[in-house]
Amino acid sequence: MAARKRPAAKKSAVRKPAKKAVKSAKKPVKKPARKAVKKSASGPMSRRFEKWVDSPATKAPARKAAKKAAKPRKQKYTLKTQATSQNVGQFLAGIADAAKRADAEEIAQMLGEITGVEAKMWGPSIVGFGEYHYKYESGHEGDMCVAGFSPRKDALTMYVVPGFERYGELMARLGKYKTGKGCLYVKRLDDVDRSVLRELLERSVAMISPHRTA
Repeated sequence: MAARKRPAAKKSAVRKPAKKAVKSAKKPVKKPARKAVKKSASGPMSRRFEKWVDSPATKAPARKAAKKAAKPRKQKYTLKTQATSQNVGQFLAGIADAAKRADAEEIAQMLGEITGVEAKMWGPSIVGFGEYHYKYESGHEGDMCVAGFSPRKDALTMYVVPGFERYGELMARLGKYKTGKGCLYVKRLDDVDRSVLRELLERSVAMISPHRTA
């Protein structure tokens, strides 16, 4: 009789791990919170910061700022209207309008008598008398004529300091005129009272005289 074959042993099935278990294995390890990473105030980072603050490279900008503050302020601009060597007589003779030329010569004589000095040209078109030095709170300073006028195309322009607010009574009696910032505009001298104009210019010169340099 033939020997009976034994049945082959069944292979044991390898169990696959559960999906959940696989997922948990793939999850990255959580990084500790930033707060936990930060060092204490006495740690290496704090010591490095203290060294950086105390280093010469860090202190240099502060020293530069202190030097800059100690330096005097430079003037932001230069005054364009300055005394020149241009001849005043030739300038006045070159005024085309005969009536305006006569008015300009009369004002020049009046201001010469009031200031006691000869006229000079300031810039290309201002006839100035005397000189004073000014300095503003901003630090800007310069020199300007004590009194002056310019025979402009539209009107004779006279420079009155320090403005017209304090001369209310005189302005009421002056006549026909217009004003700007420190400027008095007159079309013709016949439009104003000459004696009032003279008093106005005298008061203006008297106000600035304590600061005169010439």
